[in-house]
Amino acid sequence: LQLNLCSFNRLCIIKGLFPIEPKNRIKAQKGDSKYRPLFLKKDIKFLMHDPLIWTIREEMALYKKMRKANHKNDVSKVKVIKRNKPIYRLDQNVLERYPSFIDAVKDLADPLTMVFLFASIQACRPVREHHISRCQRLKTEFMTYVIESRSLTKAFISTRGYYYEAEIIGRRVVWTVPHNCVTDVPPNADMKIMVHFLEFNIAMLGFVNFRLLSKVNLRYPLKPAHIPRLTGSEKKDLDNFKNLMVSLNYPMERTQEKQQSDAEADNIDSHLIEGSTSRTKQAFSESLQCVERRKLFAGLKFFISQENNRESLTLVIRSCGGEVSWPSTMFPCSTYVVDDQCVTHQIVDRPDVQKKHLSRYYIQPQWVYDSLNTVTLQPCQSYFPDAALPPHVCPFLKNYEGWYIPPEEETMRKLLEATPEEKQEILNNMLQEEQQRQSMMRAVDTEHLSDDDDDDDNGYEDSDDELNTSGKESDENMSVDEENKDTEEENNDEGNNAKEDSKEDEAKKAPKKPEVRRGRELIIKASEEAEKEAKNEYKMKAFMIHRGNKRLYNKLREKEIRSMRTNNRFKERREAIELHKAGKLTKEEIDYPVKKPVKLTIGEKKKKNYNRRVASAVKFSRSAANKNRDK
Repeated sequence: LQLNLCSFNRLCIIKGLFPIEPKNRIKAQKGDSKYRPLFLKKDIKFLMHDPLIWTIREEMALYKKMRKANHKNDVSKVKVIKRNKPIYRLDQNVLERYPSFIDAVKDLADPLTMVFLFASIQACRPVREHHISRCQRLKTEFMTYVIESRSLTKAFISTRGYYYEAEIIGRRVVWTVPHNCVTDVPPNADMKIMVHFLEFNIAMLGFVNFRLLSKVNLRYPLKPAHIPRLTGSEKKDLDNFKNLMVSLNYPMERTQEKQQSDAEADNIDSHLIEGSTSRTKQAFSESLQCVERRKLFAGLKFFISQENNRESLTLVIRSCGGEVSWPSTMFPCSTYVVDDQCVTHQIVDRPDVQKKHLSRYYIQPQWVYDSLNTVTLQPCQSYFPDAALPPHVCPFLKNYEGWYIPPEEETMRKLLEATPEEKQEILNNMLQEEQQRQSMMRAVDTEHLSDDDDDDDNGYEDSDDELNTSGKESDENMSVDEENKDTEEENNDEGNNAKEDSKEDEAKKAPKKPEVRRGRELIIKASEEAEKEAKNEYKMKAFMIHRGNKRLYNKLREKEIRSMRTNNRFKERREAIELHKAGKLTKEEIDYPVKKPVKLTIGEKKKKNYNRRVASAVKFSRSAANKNRDK
């Protein structure tokens, strides 16, 4: 192909060709065992006829000329060479890889994750500033489509970042967004390869955004519906114009006026389904959830405090029909002020709020995500600034056989499947359980405090009483004890003589029994018996499986055992957390659990002793061998 390795990798990434793993690598490499990337011969022939290969060759020739000019310090020639650099477009390659729009939507998860990642990092070679600016533009375009179409279905916060799921043309797309912090590029990451992937993903996402925004009747590229009057230096500053689009809270220019036919159709469908049977309700449950999700925060006004993630909360709230604002010092385009009486919820992530209003709820950010995932407005009492938050359950639910399901996930499943009346009952039960838990915790705290106070008081009182009464009681007890001892000794001597005579007569008359030694204690464990039964079942199944499929069966069996172990570990951890909530366990006992001593069976003891003997024999033999070697 007349290309160096870097150019070859770039061409393969753009064309979507990847190395293959042969059945026998040594045979394919003609006896060489060293790892080398292998490609199919037909793929290399396919690359030979690609027009992009000629532009890459021209680039390589220009770089050689530029290197010579730099060595000669010929600045004018370097400028001319840079001006004549060949420009190539990836439109044809995108069309080759994705013939239809649905194919591109299916493969949208990885490009979105990569674009959102590069939009939040700093420019460092080989990542240029124009790469980051284009990523930021594509990011805002896609987020505006999600808000306008109200297609967001799930959101989850983890240590890695934010996980979102959106439904686009009947396809569910999941992507990840990093946290708002400085992301350092790891030194072991090959950024040259990453940039080649990024170039193609930028080109592909540009086409996708154009089609998606045209479906929502928005102009592409995005443009504000009415630009505010800016004067002086503000008029020259381009950032003020970009912030209108980045805020995700400003109206954009449309190709057509917004139609309300979709909302009316949703109302008609829900009205028809309300009077139907349970089977039809189950069949249309997903469509009903979608309708409810779009109107979840309708009529609610949120105010985001300065310490929260503005972008993520704006995306979730606006895609569910709510209104958002924030302090003007935090970011431009805020719609209303903190003191506005129309605000229903204020999102706070600090325990102390300086000024409080009685007409609104003060909640933590998790309330927004939990309400979206369960498609119900969660009770605000559990999410107050000072309250201990409930567990943030992952909404990406999967059904595995024998997998442990925590109680919070069960309630989420019930809420997603329930009708509005059943949802209200479940929420009432959750409130009652929360109140009981809080009352229990208060009772435990009061008990601990009262016990400590009683111990302190009793310690001082007991010491004074003992000193006063010890002298009086000692004289009385001494006289009574001496009288009782004399009478007890006389009675015991007479009774013991009679018992000894009767025992000797019985022993002479009774027949002699054979001597019985005490055997070893036989311990039978239920878990061991269950393991034996499982092993026997496994042997029978393995005996009936064909020889060629045994390897696959063993892999599946190991996977099943691994999942069972993790399931048991999660279950034990959950039980320990529940005991900690009730005040029966400390946090140290949860983090560092003490293993209970287990009684070993006879077989386990034999095995342990045998292994110990083998280890000592090996140690002795090695020491003897070393001594001989030294001699």
